Amino acid sequence: MSAASTLTWDIPLVNGGARRPSLEDVGGARLEDEAPPNAPTKTGEMPYADMVNQLQLQVAALAKMAAALTVSIKFTAGAPSVDSFVAPSTLLVLTDIGVVDVSPGVTRLDFAAGKLPPHTVLPKVTINQDGDFTGIGIQGVNSVTIKTRNSASGAADADFTVEISGG
Repeated sequence: MSAASTLTWDIPLVNGGARRPSLEDVGGARLEDEAPPNAPTKTGEMPYADMVNQLQLQVAALAKMAAALTVSIKFTAGAPSVDSFVAPSTLLVLTDIGVVDVSPGVTRLDFAAGKLPPHTVLPKVTINQDGDFTGIGIQGVNSVTIKTRNSASGAADADFTVEISGG
């Protein structure tokens, strides 16, 4: 068994950067119970190998779908800024998220290299203001570009939240 001693979301770039935990990181699900009479009963009163192995399998599976970052962007007088964010990493800070107003309706979020696992699915965009807006996310290597449109399909700034997930 080779459980990671560092939160995988916090691995420094020099050591490969942030990543989602693998089954090996959470213990490998290879525990074995002692032979009777010392083996724990499978009543749930004491941990036993199958129980812990199943927890490790579930943690690794759920981490594949966990959001690496969810960030909300608001516009004030046409200028975008981070309103709030959450991430599993304990090292990701506000200054690791750059916000670039490319043009009306086009906002790019840049992320410090190695702070997020590689994207494997397209970002999910949610519009956070009243009105008939749509939004789409386009992923880059250490960035996502969000395009927002109004009901006439014209480029228009709109407050949004983007979720970076997949693994």
